[in-house]
Amino acid sequence: MNAFILLGVPLLPLLLAAALSLRPGHAPLRLVPWAALPALLLAALGPEGKQASLPWLMTGVELGLDPLGRIFLVLTAGLWLAAGLHALHERADDPARRRFFVFFLLSMAGNLGLILAQDAASFYLFFSLMSLSAWGLVVHKRSAEAWMAARLYLVLSVFGEVALFAGLMLAIHQAGGETTLAAIAAARPEGAAMVLLVLGLGIKAGMLGVHFWLPLAHPAAPIPASAVLS
Repeated sequence: MNAFILLGVPLLPLLLAAALSLRPGHAPLRLVPWAALPALLLAALGPEGKQASLPWLMTGVELGLDPLGRIFLVLTAGLWLAAGLHALHERADDPARRRFFVFFLLSMAGNLGLILAQDAASFYLFFSLMSLSAWGLVVHKRSAEAWMAARLYLVLSVFGEVALFAGLMLAIHQAGGETTLAAIAAARPEGAAMVLLVLGLGIKAGMLGVHFWLPLAHPAAPIPASAVLS
């Protein structure tokens, strides 16, 4: 039961995104913000240390909710819920709003799943889903500035994904082949593994030295490319 409760947190927004894509006339947009509700309820009411193992999924997926993850989950789910409610109003007259909300839900699924991931494979996949699907949000307006920001975003995202993947592979090797995040952390990644992990995660976080600002037609209103990476 734990496995389905934890897996349901990223699965619900994924299913709703699929419904919006495949059956646009039958999936009400008003459900979009509430896709974050299971995560919020889990963070608020889930028992301490809830863990689940899914050996049948990919190479074996480990999901869990630890005390730090609970804090991140309640804050993140709350922000997605608030952002979704705002977007419903703000995009009410947007003819492409369904496309916007598909990418919105995919990013939400990756973000929420990332917090619950306890193994390297699911961490990387949820991280990639969150990063790459956000491209659709960056480019949504299809303006010259949006395309410029989206191109830079995609380059940085792909570079960050490659760095993260390489860093995880080296860290797993240093951990003696263990793929859980706890085992990797206990092995204390060092050298190239640590550099690549910091670089891959730092690009996403807009870390100093790996973020950029794009000037718009109005110099007083630049686009922070790193802002869309967070």
